[in-house]
Amino acid sequence: MSSSNGGVNAGQTTTWTGLVVPASGSLAVTVTASVSLASAGASVTNLAKPTGDPDPSCPSATCVVTPTPAAVTVAKTLTSESITLDGIAEAGETLTYTITLTNSGGTDVTYAIGDIGETVPANTTAAGGDDFSCSAGDPASTPCTNTAAVLVAAGSSATQTFQVTVDSPLPAGVTQIANAVTVTGLSCADAANDCTEVTPTPGAVTVSKTLTGESITLDGIAEAGETLTYTSR
Repeated sequence: MSSSNGGVNAGQTTTWTGLVVPASGSLAVTVTASVSLASAGASVTNLAKPTGDPDPSCPSATCVVTPTPAAVTVAKTLTSESITLDGIAEAGETLTYTITLTNSGGTDVTYAIGDIGETVPANTTAAGGDDFSCSAGDPASTPCTNTAAVLVAAGSSATQTFQVTVDSPLPAGVTQIANAVTVTGLSCADAANDCTEVTPTPGAVTVSKTLTGESITLDGIAEAGETLTYTSR
């Protein structure tokens, strides 16, 4: 930080002494500061006042508030299931996802139609009736985008919903439904962003049982007095 007219910089405060303001005139002093990349907040506030006076209200003639850029993160959660609310994707079930955009910066940001993208995940079809352009029955891999502009105001959040129906029957070996969202200008490589929701499918368990031991003769025939050992898998 630097200042003009002999200002003394200490931390985030600059003070002047011995300034002379001409009669019916004015005197300008300046402070130059750099915004810290590590700082977080919705705005940068700068004020000036005579020593000993209370802080002025902001914004005003002696207080300038400068907003920071929008800082948006995206998160996605499974918020509704049509069959059982257990966090497991069942065959024939409609899953509703909620996409939440949160702006911790000081400037509003608007995402235009098409800026928020979804793709109908494998082993599902689009359910329709949500905030995206998919039609009910659209198959997996169908690209879908937001149907209206989304305003994310400074210091607030906005949500969108997306629905799919799980295929019935589910193919053998399918263990999860993975659904991801993309937002123009946002990278999900950032640990602060969680753009994918993974929902497990029910366990597919089979049982088999075999005769694995006989105490008399290993011939597969049950003899009187013989102990038989069975193994289940």
